[in-house]
Amino acid sequence: MKRLRNILLMLAGLTISLVANAQTIVTGSNLNIGSNNTLNNNRGNAIGTDHWLGGYHSLAVGNNDTIMNNANGSIAFGSLNRIGGVMSLAVGSNVKIESNYSLGLGHDLKLIGSSGCMVIGNGIIGSGANPNVSLENSYGNSLLIGFNSTKPTLTVSPSPNDYPQGDTLCKTGKVAIGDVPMPDIAAKLHIRSDYGENAGIILEPKDLTSSSTFIQMRDEYHGIWVDDNGDMKIISRSGFNYSRLLLEGKVGINVYDPDNMNPSYSLCVHGGILTDKIKIKNYSDWPDYVFNSGYPLMPLSDLKDYIYKNRHLPEVPSKKNVIEEGVEIGQMQDILLKKIEELTLYILQQQETMEELEQRIAELEEKNNNTTP
Repeated sequence: MKRLRNILLMLAGLTISLVANAQTIVTGSNLNIGSNNTLNNNRGNAIGTDHWLGGYHSLAVGNNDTIMNNANGSIAFGSLNRIGGVMSLAVGSNVKIESNYSLGLGHDLKLIGSSGCMVIGNGIIGSGANPNVSLENSYGNSLLIGFNSTKPTLTVSPSPNDYPQGDTLCKTGKVAIGDVPMPDIAAKLHIRSDYGENAGIILEPKDLTSSSTFIQMRDEYHGIWVDDNGDMKIISRSGFNYSRLLLEGKVGINVYDPDNMNPSYSLCVHGGILTDKIKIKNYSDWPDYVFNSGYPLMPLSDLKDYIYKNRHLPEVPSKKNVIEEGVEIGQMQDILLKKIEELTLYILQQQETMEELEQRIAELEEKNNNTTP
């Protein structure tokens, strides 16, 4: 912008100097102040040197500007500008406008959209064997802003209004940051980074101790907040009732190396979980089958041998396995319930045996009492 200000100041000084010192030539209603200006077919108005004007009611101020035939009502301030569209304005240097009702402000710009093009900024000034290259807008009714680049930093797209029909009246356009061509803008704000550059948004309050930072979505009950203590919360509510918060993909909490996350699980937490309720649904292998008739309950003698040999119950993971692989809560609950149910069967067997023994003892005592003299 400083360069632009200097250009405008230079043009103002040049205009004053030319008016004060140059010969004024008036042809019909056309003004020609300076030297070597060409008003084709007596069209246009020139102040400066080496202008060529072919558009009615056009104006060139500076030097070496060209306003083509039929570029009526167009104005060029600066040098080496070229306008081929009606009612267009070029300010700066080497601004090429082929669109109607368009504006180019800066240097090394090219506007070739249908109409209503705007470009603010500058292209790249070449050196040596490298020529200058332009910042270009090839889409109508849009604004591009960029500096020292052939790609815009900011793009404002046209609205879809089709007035006077009015069925989409009062809609607005979209904004893109980075090299996002007009047809690719996919949201109200679309950001695309350059190669080797991070794509990010920073929200940073000046006063960290008394200001919150937030992104609000839909309404005040949906969004992301960071309070003045630095605590962040994600809110999803409908009034005072919690609504669904859906996360797609694998989620890690306090997991600093994603390679440590098991891809078989959707949530990985390091540091423990404290909660008042956990519910597991759709567990299909619940061990009610233990109580089915014909269930192959391991004999107690075999169970004793297994325990003495392996130092843990059958199907229960060993300490080594737990350390290396962890424990699935649902699976472990399954195993523990199965062992409890098997233990219940063992108790029932023992109860039956005890009742049989008690019956036999009672019968022997009765027989003994009957045979005693």
